[in-house]
Amino acid sequence: PRHGLWINAHVAPFGTFATEALDALSETNTRRDEFVLLALDYKGFNLTSCPGDLTQANSIVASCVSQVQQFVAAIREASGATVIVQTLPLAATSEFGSFDAQLPGTLRWLIQQFNVKLCESISSGVLVFDVAGLAQMIGLSEWHDPVQWNLGKFSFSQRVVPLYAEWLC
Repeated sequence: PRHGLWINAHVAPFGTFATEALDALSETNTRRDEFVLLALDYKGFNLTSCPGDLTQANSIVASCVSQVQQFVAAIREASGATVIVQTLPLAATSEFGSFDAQLPGTLRWLIQQFNVKLCESISSGVLVFDVAGLAQMIGLSEWHDPVQWNLGKFSFSQRVVPLYAEWLC
């Protein structure tokens, strides 16, 4: 086992991560694993672009962070596992170019604020895996793969799987 870790992974059935997290009797919660990874992607959240609407943008971010907090609390209570939550890589596309980071409500702004608020909300028994930083390091155009997303909703390119696994370990 690399890094002294023996990994016996369980992947929740497609489209059931919320049910798996919230159901105390789900396989995720009854396996009694030491760690549970919430490998979420921005496309799994309601990060609906609302350029220029700060109130709505803050509400969207708060709602998404609250969802993650609910998942984490349910997993911690039911399984006792340490939960690893990953930050969300930015989208490879832009709405307003370099202005995206400044304009509240753009997808880039929403993702950046989600990551900040997520990190601020972390409590004991929870670890943050900075996938956003990893994706930026290798390049968003290399990270995202539209073909893989359309084939199986894979949130990143198969080429980066070894690096993702290395960083996770």
